[in-house]
Amino acid sequence: MDKFLENQMAARLISLALAFFLWLFVVNEQNPEIDRTLVVVPRLRGMPADLVLIEELQSVSVRLRGRRNDIFNIGEGDLELYVNMAEAVEGENNPEVRLASIPTGVQVVEIIPSRLLVLTERLIQEQLELQLSITGQLARGYALGEGQLNPNRVVAQGPRSRVEEIARALVRVDAAGATADIRAVVAVELLDRQGNVLKEGIELSPGVVEVLLPVEKLPSKLLEVAPRLVGEVAEGYQVAEVLVDPPAVQVYGQQEVLESLSRLDTAPLDISGATGDRSQEVRLLVPEGVQPSRERVRVTARISQMTQEKTVQVPVRVVNLGEGLEARLQPESVAVSLTGPFAAVNALQARDVTAFVDAAGLEMGEHRLRVRLNLPAGIEGTVLEPGEVLLTITGTGETPAQEETG
Repeated sequence: MDKFLENQMAARLISLALAFFLWLFVVNEQNPEIDRTLVVVPRLRGMPADLVLIEELQSVSVRLRGRRNDIFNIGEGDLELYVNMAEAVEGENNPEVRLASIPTGVQVVEIIPSRLLVLTERLIQEQLELQLSITGQLARGYALGEGQLNPNRVVAQGPRSRVEEIARALVRVDAAGATADIRAVVAVELLDRQGNVLKEGIELSPGVVEVLLPVEKLPSKLLEVAPRLVGEVAEGYQVAEVLVDPPAVQVYGQQEVLESLSRLDTAPLDISGATGDRSQEVRLLVPEGVQPSRERVRVTARISQMTQEKTVQVPVRVVNLGEGLEARLQPESVAVSLTGPFAAVNALQARDVTAFVDAAGLEMGEHRLRVRLNLPAGIEGTVLEPGEVLLTITGTGETPAQEETG
């Protein structure tokens, strides 16, 4: 009986061993042990309150070993890696990467790198006085009073290197076209020494401020515009008149300043060598503290030729003398005063002027006649002396040639 029982127990043990080895074979074949590497970014623990991280922590590679089913059920979030910064100092730190927890059935083979370079800076604060920057032009005739900021200082907090970059704290307000007081809540800007806006890594307290810009209406006055010309026109030409459009301009300013003004001068209009009209928009020369209703006016210089006078001695001719008659004049020439454009009169010669008396219908005898003139276009002439000549008509045995009017 005992022998039977012993044989039965041995058989059971052998069966169990065979079953175990069969299970182990199946497990190894169907769910073998493998390695897997996960990339994880460790967390910070124990960072002192007066230090701040200035670069993101680098990731580390974690090589795990375990059954395939267990390994592939693990995600990055299932591994809790950290670096202890309790003993951190400002600058470079090299803490060890540690594992806080790991899923059951998995073991960590190695962590690469096992230590991290962690850069920190001291967290500092700086109180900054705010500067007000106003852009845009008010409506004409209005002026800004002294701006008010509430508060007029802010506190900047951040890593030492970032805070030390700050050159100024600025509040910008657009006053374009304003005719009434400006009230606004405006964000504060931080600028470096190159004027670039610093946007990251710095906290501001407060980040916005209240702005009040008083706007007042200025007294006004209508001033005549006084044009200024420079240069000389061409020879023989003159400035006939100078026109300004508009002839007067409204200006704005403090009363005591306006009372000292009687006119507004313009920038010069150059008429050098001009033989015709010159017209140009020119700037108004406005004293400091005065706002004109417009910046420019049009100045037109009317240029005309000068009038020239000239006296020439001209022979007198007889025209329309009757057939078979002879004529004699006393005197035979007269002085003629010529008036006209400078260049035309200067170019005139005596031969260009015809002085004559008309003998049409006159009989023999003496006749006192007014001298008449034929002149080039644009020229006026006057017989100075004598205004009349004595024409004596006599008969002749021959038929003289009759003169025609020139």
